[in-house]
Parts: sequence; C-alpha cells; structure tokens
Amino acid sequence: MPDQAIVVGIGSYPTFGADGNSPNDLPGAVEDAKAVADWLVNIAKADVTLITSTGINGAPWMVTNLIAARPVTSDLDAAFVPFVTSTAPKVAERLYVYTAGHGLAPDARSRCLITADARGIGWVPNLEIPAWIDWFANQSHFDELALWMDCCGTQALEYTRTKPAGLANIASRPPRRPGCSWRSPRASGATPMKGQSE
Repeated sequence: MPDQAIVVGIGSYPTFGADGNSPNDLPGAVEDAKAVADWLVNIAKADVTLITSTGINGAPWMVTNLIAARPVTSDLDAAFVPFVTSTAPKVAERLYVYTAGHGLAPDARSRCLITADARGIGWVPNLEIPAWIDWFANQSHFDELALWMDCCGTQALEYTRTKPAGLANIASRPPRRPGCSWRSPRASGATPMKGQSE
C-alpha cells in the first residue's frame, strides 16, 4: 500500500478575532497545504487526505447554523479513524501529517492546531496533533511517522489541549528496549524519505 498522508490547512477563522465576532484569517494556510499535498502526491507518491477551510479532498463542506466554520476537531479526528480501525497488520510504511493554521503550545514539546470554529479568546477548540503521532508510534500501523506543523506555539494563554478521542490505551508494537534512541535514516542505513537526497 502506498504511504499515507493527512494534510490540513485552516485559513478561515471567521470568529477568532479578539471580540469573538470578527475574523482572524491566515491567507496562506490553505495554499501552503495544497502545495504540500501536491508534493506528497507527485514526489512522495502518497495517498493524501486534504482538509482545508474550503472542503475535504476537493468537496465543499456542508455548513449549518450549528457549525458555521469547518474544519472542526471531529473533522480532523475523522481523517485518522480509518487507520486506527484498520484490521491490516500494517497500513503503510509511512504516515505524513502536515498542518497549517493558528496554534497554541500547552507545553514546550507539543502543539495544538486551533480549529475554524474558535470564537475569540474565550472558546478555543483545538486538537493536539502530536498526540496522534505518539499513539501511532506505539502501534504497528506505520513504520515511520513524519509530522510538520506550520502554526504558532503561543503560550500566552492557557487552554486545555484536546487529545484524540476514543483511542484504546494499548500498544501493538513491542516497547523499545531501554537505552534505544532514534537515529537519522542516514546514520542507521535506512532508506531516505522519497524525494529526499541521499
């Protein structure tokens, strides 16, 4: 199976202005996500799920009076669910995840992507994307995980991070031996990422 990718670009934040009623848009986020998706399809030869402010995989969002802006946290979670629920011993060699949009940093190591339905500083829904990577690192679904987050890491305000919901707290990959550490593909002799020079 080809490598898999989830690419997210949130550029429209219609109510994320300071007053909770005005926009706080990021004009480049959607175009950046499209450019990354293009690279992943044409160079890395990955199957890509593209989620942006305008739609998912080219289809426009259904917007209602209850959800006036998309994507929301459940839209992002839904992109990961097919991998989580797969019964295959391994989904693919590599999973790429790219996100662009407003963000926050609940701590120095992590980042949360703020979703399009944020409303001022009083309502800031978000998804801690690295938590997905951490979960997959303990599973056998993918051998390699690549995460790029093009979003702010503000720690000016404290918000509760939203971790992925509904994940079993089990590991299907044997735990690493004590003392093992990550080594670069070049140092370990592994195959470089597609499109990467050797």
